[in-house]
Amino acid sequence: MISNNALEIRSASSRTSRTEALPMNMNPASVVAVAELLARLVELLGSSTESRETVLSVGPLQLDLLMRTARRGERTIDLRPREFLLPEYMMRRQGQVLTRAMLLRQVWNYKFIPKSNLVDVHMGRLRRKIDQADEWPMICTIRGHGFVLRAPQAAATAMPNP
Repeated sequence: MISNNALEIRSASSRTSRTEALPMNMNPASVVAVAELLARLVELLGSSTESRETVLSVGPLQLDLLMRTARRGERTIDLRPREFLLPEYMMRRQGQVLTRAMLLRQVWNYKFIPKSNLVDVHMGRLRRKIDQADEWPMICTIRGHGFVLRAPQAAATAMPNP
């Protein structure tokens, strides 16, 4: 009997439109939550190639996702857990300008954008660890927009001697 009822429900629902199938008294907050869940699932399913990579590289900077280590050239960089997530997100989007709002949502999982300098403070710490004084800077600030991670170019690193 259960299978007959399920068959009747399935055939009845296929004849109705999608809007008719949704309950009319749904809470707007639950609709938003379902939409966010679906967006997150699409993002996770669409990033299947990203999840297979175990080592990310941008120029001399390397992140080993399994060992949770960072290196720039031969130098090992000691990163805290949040500091590790920040370059990982940036390396997956190399050359793309990342706004503070994007970083707060993706790295800190904030659902709102606070009026704070949280991203700037962490970016400053990360710069001091990744970009040494004698190295070409990889983390660049795009004033009024955000941050970008760029590999140093061969021509730019070969600075002429005065």
